[in-house]
Amino acid sequence: MNRFAGVACIAWILLGAAMGAAGPMPAGPVNDGKPDGHAVLRKILGGEGAGDALPMGVVLRLEADLFNSISADEARESESNASEKPQQKRFREVWEFSTDRVHRVVREYSQDPKAGNRPTYRRVESKRCDTSTLGKILLDADFFSFTDRADEDFVHFAGTDFELGHRSISVVVEGKEKLIYGESCAAGGYSKTKAEAFGRLYETLAKRARDQWSR
Repeated sequence: MNRFAGVACIAWILLGAAMGAAGPMPAGPVNDGKPDGHAVLRKILGGEGAGDALPMGVVLRLEADLFNSISADEARESESNASEKPQQKRFREVWEFSTDRVHRVVREYSQDPKAGNRPTYRRVESKRCDTSTLGKILLDADFFSFTDRADEDFVHFAGTDFELGHRSISVVVEGKEKLIYGESCAAGGYSKTKAEAFGRLYETLAKRARDQWSR
């Protein structure tokens, strides 16, 4: 990550912290004394649940908020040529798969101080979707291996031309996020091979959702 991207990422983190959003991406199960995402997914991926649709109360969520920084040179050039302002490229999406539907979702933030300014996810549109193959997709991608992070020479957002933001795949059980794997400019990343594998998995799942709206 170049110096200007690093500064932009810090700014993104600080803004997110103020809104209760951006921050280092956790990797693995979120424990609160209830069955975690590993247990739920392992039941789906192996044994009696293999090949079944997602069970009631279980949601597979995909989320991406990716963008690029504008360097100081680009900013100075735009000041000298007002007709050619640099455009910051940005991409956002949130999808949720439930038992037999896929949902287009928006991420929002409560203005109620009692709510802790934490993000909420609101479904704005839904379409029928067969989720019986999602387990196999996750299994074939060795989903649980994405706990392995690189201490150095890591890569973010392989397969894209973005350098900032985050994208993740998470398992939500009864409204609680139980398992999350992802990558963020605010945290370390994966090795090149692992980052490419995560990118392929994310895109395979996201394409399944996007295609429902392109028919």
